[in-house]
Amino acid sequence: MFETFAVIQIIICLLLVVVILLQEGKKGMGAIFGGSSSSIFGARGAGNILTKVTSVLAILFMLNSVWMSYISSRDASVIDEIKTTEESREPSMEPAPVKEEKVEEPVKEEAPANKEEAPAE
Repeated sequence: MFETFAVIQIIICLLLVVVILLQEGKKGMGAIFGGSSSSIFGARGAGNILTKVTSVLAILFMLNSVWMSYISSRDASVIDEIKTTEESREPSMEPAPVKEEKVEEPVKEEAPANKEEAPAE
């Protein structure tokens, strides 16, 4: 279900980019700082169809983002999945076999029999 809304989100993004690029910008250097028109809505007015489509797509984008966030937060986490798989396993009645490792002791060299003992001081 999340994948479906992700595809819808991508489509909305692409449409939003196209609609924004189709809009005619303000002309002149004064438009950068908002000085091109004395009207609140700009020189074009508020009734332009591209402005309304942009608003609708922006609202759909935000609602879809919130919905996708809700869907992803209610899914089970990986930790919950690990816990359920561990709980579903039946404990075995026999202990696991233990490997016995033979440890070889180092070979001790015997001292020669005719060794002179050091005098005690």
